[in-house]
Amino acid sequence: MNTHIKSRKMSLTRRDFIRLTGTTGAGLAAANLLTACDSLSLAGSTEADVYKGEVFDAGGAALNIAIWGSVWTDFERENLINQFEKDFNCTVQIDNGPMFFPKLAASGVDDPAFDLVNQNLPEAAMALDAGYYVPVEEVRANVPNAANLWDFAFEGTGIIRAWAGLGLAYRTDLTQQAPVSWADFWNEEFTGKRGILSPLNNSFTATLFMMASKIFGSGVQDTEAGLNAMKELVPIKLGDLSPTLDNWLAQGEIIIANEYDGAAWGLAANDSPVAWVGPKEGVPILEQNVSITKGSRQKKLAYALLNQMVSAEYQAKLCDFFFMRPTNKNVELSEKFQSVGVRNDDEAVKNVWVPDWSWWNSVQAELSEEFDKIMQG
Repeated sequence: MNTHIKSRKMSLTRRDFIRLTGTTGAGLAAANLLTACDSLSLAGSTEADVYKGEVFDAGGAALNIAIWGSVWTDFERENLINQFEKDFNCTVQIDNGPMFFPKLAASGVDDPAFDLVNQNLPEAAMALDAGYYVPVEEVRANVPNAANLWDFAFEGTGIIRAWAGLGLAYRTDLTQQAPVSWADFWNEEFTGKRGILSPLNNSFTATLFMMASKIFGSGVQDTEAGLNAMKELVPIKLGDLSPTLDNWLAQGEIIIANEYDGAAWGLAANDSPVAWVGPKEGVPILEQNVSITKGSRQKKLAYALLNQMVSAEYQAKLCDFFFMRPTNKNVELSEKFQSVGVRNDDEAVKNVWVPDWSWWNSVQAELSEEFDKIMQG
């Protein structure tokens, strides 16, 4: 019997919303979201919003953006934003989240809290489906540097400006045969020595689940196959954050983990016998996705900032500092990347896979309940 979990339209209940956004303060706007999703109106672009790459005087306007806090904000201010404010005669006001969709929902589509939002795609897809973001093609048309980006940079909700690969990190000294496929994560030699992140609703474990559904079932949306595959992983060590997995790998408590490339490279740089592989079936990405809000009163200024964010010069700095990969084809990677065999060419991006996060958001609440039961044994 086919027991696939059917996807639902984005008409969120309070229970769905809490499960989608987790417990990091996102619930503060749940009630507002339920109202906002029923009363969206579209804010169209005008000729004044069109951006062609020029520097212009914004007349002291305030541009409200949402980006990560701490070191991320410090880097962006020092290397981009401070000069941008001077060049365009504007003020960039920064919100550090970490959850941005609830604030958009609280403010409404016609008067959004932000003009530009940098976030990961699972949350961004929620905002796009609810009508908050300018369509990808419109963003692309107003960002001249978009002409130099890899095609997958436009598979998000705006423009993907940096990425890390999600794959398998493993101990080279404790592994009998190096993994090459996602299916190898289920090899008997790793029984009791695997590590993943929990709960299910994070980019790491969600994409592992989708890949398992594809490999052991009829496709990415074969959720029954995915759940059965999760059962085969037990017993397994469940971590809360990526560094937890890294510590277990370094100490030999686990032999293999679902991890992003930069973490494994960092361990190897510190003399841990750890390697990383992007499995042959596809490499999901942990992305920095930038969207522009439909209701923004400063679209042209937002496009100007995004245009600089995706320039080869700035991406080279950002990616080198955070050990992420660029989406601009013209970025020349530093020795740090070259030393671990990373390139920025057609071959390096041919297996990149951007999941359908809208679909995932529509089914993950039910899947998370089943996943939790499986992991609890």
